Amino acid sequence: MPAEIHPTAIIASGAEIGDNVSIGPYCCIGDNVRIGNDTVLHQSVIIDGYTDIGEGNEIFPHAVLGKAPQHTRYKGEASTLTIGHNNLIREHVTMHPGTEVGGMVTRIGSNGMFMAGSHIAHDCVVEDHVIFSNYVQVGGHVHIGKHCYLGALVGVHPFVRIGLISSHLAELMVMPVMLMASISSGLSAMGLAKPALRRFAALIRTCSKLREVLRNV
Repeated sequence: MPAEIHPTAIIASGAEIGDNVSIGPYCCIGDNVRIGNDTVLHQSVIIDGYTDIGEGNEIFPHAVLGKAPQHTRYKGEASTLTIGHNNLIREHVTMHPGTEVGGMVTRIGSNGMFMAGSHIAHDCVVEDHVIFSNYVQVGGHVHIGKHCYLGALVGVHPFVRIGLISSHLAELMVMPVMLMASISSGLSAMGLAKPALRRFAALIRTCSKLREVLRNV
């Protein structure tokens, strides 16, 4: 079947749209985008850059895929975002292409679920059958293995590698103005986040009192 495209959607002339694709109201598709067969775009989806999307994906409102990476050394090079098949990409998800610093490509596998607000930065590799809960934030150059589960609000630092069938959950309550570090047994409180406190001159006077309170916790 030919693609079904809502009259308010804006499709650039160079875009390649597969068979049986549904594109909803107010979607914007760039010139160098390819969308595979049987993919569904709900309303207000933006896909731009050199982005290749496989077959059978479902993309929900306000997802933004393939826009320029958030990297100070990105100069507009024609880097790519590649997304596999049968992924569920929910509202407000963002995925960025690669950079020259990291190999020029971000690769997303197949059969993944990316819940609302998830972000995948430049030059990442995300393998098949992953689940990202709401607002997972993945920094640049990260590699995430197959069948990984990241719980809501998890942040992954740039250049981290997460292996096959791993689970990372945001289970700890962190006190304000605390500096946390990741160690083999989990998160550990390392003391006060002094640089952050110094940004607020009015709070500097409270540092000694906070240290005293922490000693008694």
